[in-house]
Amino acid sequence: MVAEFAKAASLLLSLCLLYAIIAQRWPNGELTGKILSGLLFGAICVIGMEAPVTIAPGVIFDPRSVIISLSGVFGGPVGGVIAALIAGGYRIYLGGGGAPVGVAVVVACVCLGIGFRAAFKSGRVPLNWLTLLAFGLVVHVVVVGIFTQLPPPVAEKVMKTVALPFVVTFTPATMVLGMILAYIDDRIDTRKALAASEARLQSVIDNGPNAMTLKDKDGRILLANPAYAAWVGSSPDALTGKTMWDVFPESDARAISEKDKSVLESGEISIEEVTRTFPAAGLKHLRNHKIPILLGTGNERALITIMVDITEEKAVQEDLRSALHLAEDANQAKTRFLATMSHELRTPLNAIIGFSEILYKQYFGPPGAGKYQEYAKDIHTSAAYLLSLVEDLLDISAIEAGAALNDPEAIAIHDIAAECADAARDRAYQKNIGIDLAVPEGLPPVLADARAVKQVFLNLLVNAVKFTPPSGKVRIFAAIADGFVAVSVADNGPGIDARLIDRLLEPFSKRNQNPFTTEKGWGLGLSISKSLVEMQGGKIRIDSVVGEGTTVTFTLPLARPQAAGVAAS
Repeated sequence: MVAEFAKAASLLLSLCLLYAIIAQRWPNGELTGKILSGLLFGAICVIGMEAPVTIAPGVIFDPRSVIISLSGVFGGPVGGVIAALIAGGYRIYLGGGGAPVGVAVVVACVCLGIGFRAAFKSGRVPLNWLTLLAFGLVVHVVVVGIFTQLPPPVAEKVMKTVALPFVVTFTPATMVLGMILAYIDDRIDTRKALAASEARLQSVIDNGPNAMTLKDKDGRILLANPAYAAWVGSSPDALTGKTMWDVFPESDARAISEKDKSVLESGEISIEEVTRTFPAAGLKHLRNHKIPILLGTGNERALITIMVDITEEKAVQEDLRSALHLAEDANQAKTRFLATMSHELRTPLNAIIGFSEILYKQYFGPPGAGKYQEYAKDIHTSAAYLLSLVEDLLDISAIEAGAALNDPEAIAIHDIAAECADAARDRAYQKNIGIDLAVPEGLPPVLADARAVKQVFLNLLVNAVKFTPPSGKVRIFAAIADGFVAVSVADNGPGIDARLIDRLLEPFSKRNQNPFTTEKGWGLGLSISKSLVEMQGGKIRIDSVVGEGTTVTFTLPLARPQAAGVAAS
């Protein structure tokens, strides 16, 4: 008898492996999975009832108690009820005097299974071999109790011949089969969770903005995301199996490989900022995160590298540093200006006040004394300097406010150069300085504001005359270069130290600290000229050799033919 029960149990164990197939495709957590598992358990019961142990006509024994009870445990109410309906219905179909007891066994087993499921799902009872063994014992003790409801002669025979082997065989069978089913569910749940996790990770890797690679201990790429592949001008699949030597130049590949090896050997996470030139993406500033990991369950190390592109961040930082330096320079220039302006203004004002007081109070007698004429000249010189300084400051304010001269038209550069040269000759004549105009009359017109160009010319000529020694020469010349007319004003003065040239284009930069004896002022003219030229679309440059002289060159764009035609009409 025991052998027959064991044979039946073995058959059921084999058949129940089909559960794994259904659970893999349709998990029990889904309604479809619950229905299909119920159908499977019911079908297995039917198969078991086709090869029963017959005790008396209409009284059969089979492993349906094991299957139906476990259908309630693993299929839940839906799967358990479906299996019970199939098994109970088929037992009624088989008929016989034992049919009512057989149906009662089905009902009792499914109820016990559903109850046990509720217990372990709520956490009150763990699902392990011991609880399953206890569950199997309870189920089959209850079933043996139901057998007592058979007719007395049959019940007596059952209790003597079947009850003990029934309990002894099917109780551990319930435990073994339950453990198998629990293992299947656990594996499937684990695989689903792992698959979901891998899908989420893959989505992050594929869609994330950061470039990522996974490399083995030998530096071969095991995985590269699309961002990294795009940087190197390849595809993720094509990069698999390649090393850094296949992607980067030798020097970069060696540096990357050495760093990877160092991180793998130390086993510590590395974070550093590096600069790399990628074949397709060019130069990038990166914040590299290198994370050593273990592959699988072995001890073989691998390396995850996450490359965060901080190129824009670096550019912003550089812009901020540049802006800060410019602000600091401007602040220093303004501080220098404010610190010395009181002195520079006070000196001519004191001269004006003092000399005018002498004239007003007639310290040297009635008007007509020779000293009065000298003092009047000093008053005029001081006032003229103050007016020039104020005009320069107003020009700078207008430029910063965007109200400077900027009404471009087609103009002849020769005519403006000649006009400004004539205006500067009186000042040059006083120092016996010659002005040589070498601007060709046939130069094509330029597109610029005529008043702004005149102011630039006058500023440069005044500076050139100031710094040219007596009997020197100032030369004006021009030529066409790359769509621009380049105009130069050259002197043979003392020249400028190369280290100071850039400062001369800044406001309030002085080459001489005594403007009243030398007529050399604050140098605002050069700064104003630079701004006016740049507003016309040109540039200004200073070339100088100490002891030989200085040449200031500015460019203006050539006028388009239509612009020149309109001006000519």
